Amino acid sequence: MDPEAAATFLDGDGLKDHVWSWYGRTIREFGIRSIPLFSFSVPAIGVSGGPFRPLGEGGDAYVVRGSMNADYFLELFEVILRDQRAGSQGQDARSQAFFQPYNDNVDPSQQRQRRRRLTEKHPDGGSCSREGN
Repeated sequence: MDPEAAATFLDGDGLKDHVWSWYGRTIREFGIRSIPLFSFSVPAIGVSGGPFRPLGEGGDAYVVRGSMNADYFLELFEVILRDQRAGSQGQDARSQAFFQPYNDNVDPSQQRQRRRRLTEKHPDGGSCSREGN
């Protein structure tokens, strides 16, 4: 990917209307009104997964459950970029917040511990990172 083209794209709002259009369609046409789940696969390093894809050879997808703020997603994209540049998925403290189970059959105490860590790291995080929401 051309770094200048990527920076231009990220600094602009070229797809803003498209995103808002699909957001509205998601609600009106598909009746989806639940908490979002974002699953980011990175084929360049063999990372894939999520509820609809098999686990990749390089690791499971980076997952975000719920709506988060821009800083949270920036941190995620920086971790993905770092891992892509390194050629493998990192398993350090910085990346642990993004290795979340995407099924609801997870031990609730694990989910509470994860939410607590995210809240400490991102005090103004999205609704799924606040205990009790």
